[in-house]
Amino acid sequence: MKQTSNTFTLALQKTKLDELKKLIFEQRFIQVLQSFETRCLRLDWFFHTLRILVTVGSLIVPALLSIQYSDTSASTSIKDPDSFAYEIYWATWVISLLVTTSNGIVSVFKIDKKYYFVHTTMEQLRSEGWQYLELSGRYSGFHTPGVTPTHENQFVYFCHAVEKIKMHQVEEEYFKLTDSHTHTPPKQDGKSESKDNPLIHPTPQVSLEEIAKNLPLELKRQLKTMALVDGATAPPLPVSTELQTVSAAEKTLLRVPSNTQVRETHNCFAYAMNVHDPKQFTACFKSKDCDVPFHQPGAASGHKKFSSQKKKTCSDMIGRLLGDNPTMKVTSFTDKCPARTSKISLVVDADEDYHFYRQDSNGMWSHKPGGTPVTNLDADGKPIYDPKLANRNYDGKGSKLNYDIFCSYMCVPRDRPLYLKIGGSRRRFLTRKRRI
Repeated sequence: MKQTSNTFTLALQKTKLDELKKLIFEQRFIQVLQSFETRCLRLDWFFHTLRILVTVGSLIVPALLSIQYSDTSASTSIKDPDSFAYEIYWATWVISLLVTTSNGIVSVFKIDKKYYFVHTTMEQLRSEGWQYLELSGRYSGFHTPGVTPTHENQFVYFCHAVEKIKMHQVEEEYFKLTDSHTHTPPKQDGKSESKDNPLIHPTPQVSLEEIAKNLPLELKRQLKTMALVDGATAPPLPVSTELQTVSAAEKTLLRVPSNTQVRETHNCFAYAMNVHDPKQFTACFKSKDCDVPFHQPGAASGHKKFSSQKKKTCSDMIGRLLGDNPTMKVTSFTDKCPARTSKISLVVDADEDYHFYRQDSNGMWSHKPGGTPVTNLDADGKPIYDPKLANRNYDGKGSKLNYDIFCSYMCVPRDRPLYLKIGGSRRRFLTRKRRI
């Protein structure tokens, strides 16, 4: 087996990383990769040797047994050390013992599972290392949209990926590949350590100047003067000043409601569709305490109202969306939406609710929980880079909602009217506002 860890050592010296990062790369990545390569060599020998013994021995034993009693006198000559039957008898016994022992070793030490798992993990580490050195895949700017990727600004994401692979290896090998009555992690709730202490995704280390390079001229000017369109003031977000400034300016340019009445009359669906309905604003003033319902998927195309007795499914929700606006298209995270369209995503809590996210011009995602302000943070308070990977479980965080089902990404036209209609009741509005 070729030792690619040596190649990584040579390639590391060609990068412009500082000495500390090079040391971390050597100690945490290259040494881990070397240990896996050594384990793979040992497992190769054991796995193939034992498999050959079991396979070949299983074929030979029946053949020997069939010729041992090929003649009627054979049964009486087994006790004769000089007889052919005597030799066949002991050869069969030895081979049977080898087959049984080999099977036992494979079963007890789980050689087969470890062989496949360790080789898979080693190839994952190799792939991660090559992607980082080549600045391809997830290190081509996926985590830092609008910024030229370098080994320096992608290093923290590489370290995070390596730790995830290592944590998965520890969990699989020591909690799942071992017997349930041995090596049990000291947890009363039955959860593994890695699940109780999940890795937190690193915060992007991108300056405001770097982000602004690829933004429209008008937005650059606003970021420079920290002014917002129409003099509106966006509420501060609990993230870094750099992210907060970009988010606030972008959301105002996208006509996000900035006053309480408009905010409370537009939900996640209206926000994802970029709808600013003046009728909702007028109805809010005419009602007591802004007592108006939200826009609902499927209402414009005549679908029945949502029922608390009927679970929400992805197929039903997508059918409602396409019924209202057939020009919407289902897509994937990596596929780019056509010109004059933008991307949204749909998730559901089957028993409680649906929820929408939309992708902003900086590549990150934001959403509007019910009648509450717009945010670009998930349930952990982290910026959202991909709704599918974000924490969407609000249970125990002032809510009972857990959007555990991810449905799809969709491309929404932005150059033509979209058809939405209000539905539901004030009771639903209050419930959602309180839960989230």
